[in-house]
Amino acid sequence: MKLTVLGAGSAFSMNQYQSNFLLDFDGYKMLFDCGSDIRWAMHDVKLGVNDINAIYISHLHADHIGGLEWVALNRFFNKSLPKVDLYISEYLVDDLWSDCLKGGLSTYQGAVLGLNDYFNVIVIPENGTHTLTSLKNHYKIWNITPVQTVHVMSGYKIMPSFGLMIDSTYTSDSSLRDNHYKVYITADTQYSPYQIRDFYAQADLILEDCETSNFKSHVHAHYEDLNKLEIEFKNKMWLYHYNDQPWGGADLDAMQQMAKHDGFLGFLTQGQIIEI
Repeated sequence: MKLTVLGAGSAFSMNQYQSNFLLDFDGYKMLFDCGSDIRWAMHDVKLGVNDINAIYISHLHADHIGGLEWVALNRFFNKSLPKVDLYISEYLVDDLWSDCLKGGLSTYQGAVLGLNDYFNVIVIPENGTHTLTSLKNHYKIWNITPVQTVHVMSGYKIMPSFGLMIDSTYTSDSSLRDNHYKVYITADTQYSPYQIRDFYAQADLILEDCETSNFKSHVHAHYEDLNKLEIEFKNKMWLYHYNDQPWGGADLDAMQQMAKHDGFLGFLTQGQIIEI
């Protein structure tokens, strides 16, 4: 698997694009979220809308879903390509259409359209896992499992937000079936070490939401809090979703040096590639 950082900034970033990734599973290319900046972020790494096979949606904020209409319409009118696979939790799929996409995508000359007219929708149930098989090696598989986090408490209700645990392994009939490498992408989350520490422990590599603003929003994990984590977690943790102007006026180079000194792998940057 190859992970390309399309963006690593906050929702309001002007320097690093919004935090979206490209996951390449041996040629099956999946966007991890599809925010408002996605067409520019993809263009910068020489990718276009026709190059993707799938999208995973973590939650319904615009920096994570704002580019879906662009993908939907471009691919809808290109009949030479199949629909994009859309992976989404059962707790998000109805609201994605009714609250976010319906206004722009339901109207079409001569018909009323729905989400399934634009995407091959794959709904992942609670505690469910979906298996992807390599296009190059039929023994190679990736089990993808949504992991719910606490991002925003809206009144007395938790806004649904789902990170992703990716288990890179092999089929049961392979001699390598006991080999596992797990990547945990938190998506947007508050600092909640007790709730997700088991996932930190399971993972071989962690991509962690990290706010670097002068004040704590309390809907993202702040660097000052993440720095309290055990060193064994920090040693396998990349940080992303950070602010353009970190606290204290530090520039990105200074932030990188600080993060590595504190035991983290560092801050992800736009265009960075991680081979897994």
